[in-house]
Amino acid sequence: VIELLEKLKFVKKVEEYDFYTITSHIQPPISFKSYDEEEKLWKINWESIINNVNAGSFTDLDERLKTIKKTKQWLDEVDIEILKLLDTNAFMELIEIQRKLNEPKFQKIYYHYTQHISKKNMILSFRIKFIPYEEPINYAIIYATFSGSYDMAKFIEALTSQLYVYSVSRVIGEPSLLIELPIHITMKAGLDNLLEKLKNQKFIRTYKTFYANQITEKSIPYHLY
Repeated sequence: VIELLEKLKFVKKVEEYDFYTITSHIQPPISFKSYDEEEKLWKINWESIINNVNAGSFTDLDERLKTIKKTKQWLDEVDIEILKLLDTNAFMELIEIQRKLNEPKFQKIYYHYTQHISKKNMILSFRIKFIPYEEPINYAIIYATFSGSYDMAKFIEALTSQLYVYSVSRVIGEPSLLIELPIHITMKAGLDNLLEKLKNQKFIRTYKTFYANQITEKSIPYHLY
């Protein structure tokens, strides 16, 4: 992948890039503490995030962010077809999968899902996304480096106490996080100021923030298997 990116950069199709190898994504619990029910508005208390970071109790980092498990998985044609459908709708019921695959025996679909896909942990996680704010929306991706796992855990807990976070993953081999979250355009200055304050306090060592109008996720290229 890096070789491809370098070639694209050489022919000036890519200006610059950042490439990170990460653990599985996790989706932290959704908090609605900053939502004002009476005014129907989100009121982010940025200082509260800083206070929670500084005064946070001990929180252990999620196990899925600590290590990456390398396993060999063997798929057959039925497994792949089931995964294709779940890729489009993670809530699709097995009876619906049976109907879409024109499979006469429900037991066959059930067996492949329970014994192949579920038992072998082929699906590590799935994410539920909704847009909590009115337009215009930006999407922020934060890359931040910390002194260790304890500070990473504190930051995740403090950030998600006020903000809706899509996903968190850890960069393999370094104490760094990649965090994806939607923000209203008026929240951008507050987020930038928060990160800069935490850097000045030396809680965050370094960080980069990327903003996008839209993030598109591509399906798995099953034809390559």
